[in-house]
Amino acid sequence: MALHVVEEGYGKILRILVVNLLKNAAEVPECLREDAVAFEGRDWMKLGAAEKAARLALHEGATGEGSGVAAHFEGYPHPYSKKMFGRYRTALADYKAELAGADGTAGA
Repeated sequence: MALHVVEEGYGKILRILVVNLLKNAAEVPECLREDAVAFEGRDWMKLGAAEKAARLALHEGATGEGSGVAAHFEGYPHPYSKKMFGRYRTALADYKAELAGADGTAGA
C-alpha cells in the first residue's frame, strides 16, 4: 500500500484515539496529543522519515502493553472502544512497517 495512504489512515485513527482519551481518561500522553495536532494541521507531513520513526517509537511506548493507555482500553466497559484501540494498534504497526520500507530501513 502507498505510504501516504497508510500515513493518512494512521493520522485519522490517532486523532480518534486522542479524542477518546481526552473524553474518558485521566491522562493523555503528550506525544500523542502533540502528534494528533501535527496530523490535523498537516505539520506531520513536513517531518522526515527518521523523525517520524522516532515519534512512532514514542507512540509505541505510550500505547504498548503495560502502558496506562493500554490499561485504560483493557478496562473499558464497551466493545467499541476496545475495537478502536485494536484498530489503532494495527494502524501503528502497519505505518511503522510501511515507513521502514519506504526509507530502506528495517524495524523503524
